[in-house]
Amino acid sequence: TASNQFIGNKKTEVRGWNIELRNKKKQAINIVVEDQYPISTSEEIEVTLESANGAEVDKETGMLKWTMNIAPNQAEKLNFRYSVKLPKKKKVILE
Repeated sequence: TASNQFIGNKKTEVRGWNIELRNKKKQAINIVVEDQYPISTSEEIEVTLESANGAEVDKETGMLKWTMNIAPNQAEKLNFRYSVKLPKKKKVILE
């Protein structure tokens, strides 16, 4: 999911990701899922993790880690969302 908002000289872009896992096996499985959100290296760009759905978060690297057990024939949904505030005229690729 994505959205944009403009306030003053700044714009805020929000990105969200949904991850769906399915266990089609006859026994439960243990799984570790890792993903990452962007980290800013510029003072004029501010990145905020809005939600991490229970993930372990490493704020220095932006890594998200979910450790879970999924029962047989069950599905789990994970999601995370972050916002990026930056000057209106600055272009950044967030995908």
